[in-house]
Amino acid sequence: MQQAATTKNLILASKLSAWLAMGSLSPRKVYWEIKKMEGVPNTKAMFNHILLGLLWRDYFRFMFKKYGNTFFNPDGFGSQGLVDVSNEQENFNKWRSGQTGFAVVDAVMTELNQTGFISNIARQTAALYLINNLEVSWIFGAAYFEEKLIDYNPASNWGNWANVAGVGNDQKSKSVFDLDKNIKNLDPKGNYATIWAS
Repeated sequence: MQQAATTKNLILASKLSAWLAMGSLSPRKVYWEIKKMEGVPNTKAMFNHILLGLLWRDYFRFMFKKYGNTFFNPDGFGSQGLVDVSNEQENFNKWRSGQTGFAVVDAVMTELNQTGFISNIARQTAALYLINNLEVSWIFGAAYFEEKLIDYNPASNWGNWANVAGVGNDQKSKSVFDLDKNIKNLDPKGNYATIWAS
């Protein structure tokens, strides 16, 4: 049940991320193999996105090395406190079990729970919905992804979650994330939500 990947998802859709996360595959090996294949027609966009994924992976690793436990701080690199929401645990439980009533998000969480894997755009979509729509602390989501993802990488996971929440080391990054745009990229025709309907 694998959806057709858009070029934006190829570093994850290539299924290399689990091998990279476990140390079974060298990012240098991936890089040089891509460089060998650059002349193949109609592959430039795909290869560029894989290389971009490798760059982001390295970026978060270096940031994690530099800032350490700041990545696990609920306030992240920001100074604003998190809002205390009375039904936070209930909303989180609905989200993690794919029972929010929002079809695309529920499909993402169903795929994650069944396979241990979701694309980058799916991760962002689930994170945006949890943080902005359900008003649940990003820490809950980051910890749940840590538990479920077969390609879990501490730096990438916590760094990406903090950025989506607007408390990462680039606090302007929150304005880059748009739930509606993500949904259009992830599931433009509604096929993804149909495939993973729980």
